[in-house]
Amino acid sequence: MKEKLLVVIAAALALLGMPPISPAKGMAEQELIVSAAASLTNAFQEIAGKFAAANPGTKVIPNFAASGAL
Repeated sequence: MKEKLLVVIAAALALLGMPPISPAKGMAEQELIVSAAASLTNAFQEIAGKFAAANPGTKVIPNFAASGAL
């Protein structure tokens, strides 16, 4: 359980610590695909929402599945 919490915290810090991504004028919206274990769905959806809010022009696409499938 502690290992999962550490993974979530590390991922949150990595995503929130990234500089804002802004598309150049006339560029299409950027897409960021994030794959994570299905057990982390709630945590990653919250993190993705905060990241998207801090980075206009970036669409976060979550990909949740069993760890073995990923």
